[in-house]
Amino acid sequence: MFKIYGDWDDVLGAISFDLVGTIYRMKKGLPRLFPTVTKPCHMRVPVLLMDDFAAKGGKAKTQHEKAWDLFKGGFDTLGTRIAIIFATMINPRSPTQQLMEKYTHEIKVERITDDKRIYKYDKCAQQQDFSGWKSRLKKNWRESQEFGEVPLDVYKQYDEVRTSLVDEVFENIEDQMVDDSLPRILARIDAVDIHLLSFILQVGPVYDIKLEKELGKKYRQAMTRCKARSLITPIRKSAGYYHYDITDLGLEVLKALDKYNEPVVPKVPKISSEDIN
Repeated sequence: MFKIYGDWDDVLGAISFDLVGTIYRMKKGLPRLFPTVTKPCHMRVPVLLMDDFAAKGGKAKTQHEKAWDLFKGGFDTLGTRIAIIFATMINPRSPTQQLMEKYTHEIKVERITDDKRIYKYDKCAQQQDFSGWKSRLKKNWRESQEFGEVPLDVYKQYDEVRTSLVDEVFENIEDQMVDDSLPRILARIDAVDIHLLSFILQVGPVYDIKLEKELGKKYRQAMTRCKARSLITPIRKSAGYYHYDITDLGLEVLKALDKYNEPVVPKVPKISSEDIN
């Protein structure tokens, strides 16, 4: 990752711990966008790291939550916004294996001259690798052929349509996240959590120092709960600081509270000097 970004702040900013944080970075273009091979078209995030995948991406979630099913089903389409996703702390039966099993065919394109290309079309099959737990990819040749250059304006029109399809996939995943999580979150959310979300919504992404001044001593517990429920996500800034931004799921929580006539910015009990000490 450092070879790609060349900056440790960007490397740390490319690390997320849940699906919401990963999608947030893909949609916002964080930590940085790189041009694709067809530079006149779109930009995309080169690499993200979903760290400690077992914590929030284990089988209990990825095989039982519909949002993860939509993410895995649309993974090929999401490649328009992200080139590579790494994951750590996984096992052979994790979602990485499920994504590998989607890899059934391959088309490899090579440029021979400026106006001549050649493609090779293979069918791919996952086979048992008896030297370890990983599967072995076998390619069976189907066909290959030379072709000329595709007009750039044709590809740009296709790219615009494909990019809009990614936005639709994002919407479907986020809608499903709300359906999966909103009732549970509303049943357990505390007043200080609502205050934290409302404060970030009003002032924008903030540092934890501002949150401490606004919420008092209890801000750390509120931050932990909101991060655990994917209501806020940390974003790396320069000079070794993080600020915290509200996610789309957090916005939906505030909308639901407002719909049921709950105060969006409730009064938080004042913290006494004894509590501070």
